[in-house]
Amino acid sequence: MPQCKSKSLHEWVLPVALSLAAILLTSLVLVEAHSELSALHVWGEPEHLALAYLLPTIFIAVFFGSTIAVMTSFASGLAAAYFIYPPQFSVLIDKPEDVAELGFIIVLAITASKAVAVITDDKPLARPWYATEADLTLRPVYRAGPRAREDLPVVQSKSSSRVNPASG
Repeated sequence: MPQCKSKSLHEWVLPVALSLAAILLTSLVLVEAHSELSALHVWGEPEHLALAYLLPTIFIAVFFGSTIAVMTSFASGLAAAYFIYPPQFSVLIDKPEDVAELGFIIVLAITASKAVAVITDDKPLARPWYATEADLTLRPVYRAGPRAREDLPVVQSKSSSRVNPASG
């Protein structure tokens, strides 16, 4: 019977904690920026600042993979509703246009996290400390052209016989 590979609790704690910390840091910066800009009468519409919540999602996707990044995008949407959209410090949103904008930002964040997953081949930069050597090996890169496979190294197999990938 094949075993199902599932992540244990300690594998989720660090990514979730860093995700929430990144969202809180973004929220603090945006609330401070909004208060400063409002006090100077430079900018009165805080809704445009909500796009900054894409940054934690993208960073989490790069470092921890797309699954945690999708959860981060939903948490970022909740934080944007609470901190950015009027009435401030409430998850209720007054205008239907703001609800549609927030929904678009969440969809954009999910799309960005999946795009990062495609670019990184869903191999996050922050590997678990218990990763095996087989998990850390890189895939061979083959060049195109007539002499592409001639310069491949000879691989030593477990049975001590020499195997040449170009002869296969």
